[in-house]
Amino acid sequence: MGQDISIATLRSRVSALVEQESVLLTQAFELSRGGGDRRGVDALFAQVQAMQVERNSLRKQIGQVLGTQRLHEAAEVWKLGVYDYRRVVGGDPVRVHVTQGPLGLQALLPGQRDPVRIESLKGTFDGPLGADDGPPAAEREAVAQNARTPARQRKPKP
Repeated sequence: MGQDISIATLRSRVSALVEQESVLLTQAFELSRGGGDRRGVDALFAQVQAMQVERNSLRKQIGQVLGTQRLHEAAEVWKLGVYDYRRVVGGDPVRVHVTQGPLGLQALLPGQRDPVRIESLKGTFDGPLGADDGPPAAEREAVAQNARTPARQRKPKP
């Protein structure tokens, strides 16, 4: 939870810097257009450059807090493979397998018999990861086949 606050603080600071940059650039444009003091315009641009350096530093800090992998919302995941799924930002990752289901992408979560539609998961996905250390292909296919079988034809769980 502490990381959520930290990320929110960093992102709000980035937003504030963007707004300040916009105001300064507008002032520099008006001053330049009015034939004003060239040194004043240069000073405004120097302030904008300093803000851009700070903003880039903040973005790097956000990336370090979130991790080295890009975080994807469920709607952004399009490639099949293995992902680390986090229910909340900064939470513990769970290794999931993203596969193609009959109605779109689905994720096979550890400890669950049936895969779930990826759109139903509200967290973030890191990856895709290079290694597939999950269940063997035959087991994944059996789960996928079970997902394609109508509910009334499925065998009851023991």
